[in-house]
Amino acid sequence: MSAQIADLQQETVYQQQGYLYESEEDYEKLQKKKHALMAKEDELYYQKLNLSREEQTHEH
Repeated sequence: MSAQIADLQQETVYQQQGYLYESEEDYEKLQKKKHALMAKEDELYYQKLNLSREEQTHEH
């Protein structure tokens, strides 16, 4: 009986470690996506700035 309990406890530990590992992987993927989106946002912001500068120079 106690061997079964020990096996179940060990299995639970393995499952929890697996979930933790997957969570860490998901977190890393999300961080990478976040950084990529932030970089894209910066890029678009600078494009917008350049466009407005070009428009201002054409107006004068």
